[in-house]
Amino acid sequence: MHKIKKNALFLIDGSYLLYRSYYAIRPLQTSKGLNVQAVYGFCRTIKKLIDLFDPQNMVLVWDSKGKTLRKEEYEDYKATRESAPSDLFIQKDNISEFADLIK
Repeated sequence: MHKIKKNALFLIDGSYLLYRSYYAIRPLQTSKGLNVQAVYGFCRTIKKLIDLFDPQNMVLVWDSKGKTLRKEEYEDYKATRESAPSDLFIQKDNISEFADLIK
């Protein structure tokens, strides 16, 4: 196990990890046909972080909806990003449910 300070704070960029997991893993589906590759990748990454560091303080943060300071300061922020796939937010709901369980 890696040594970290007992009071270290782990900040997890949930939006980044959600997109990364969605696009980095080939499509995975449940027996009912629901896509779950983002759920699988996200949960696996969090489990690995917990196994390696045993964090005592962990916060999961998500990009806010609507206007942000970054967008105000830089108009082209994420301007080339395609719209999110429709199943991505269903998977996010499952990930949020998972995150609530690891409190």
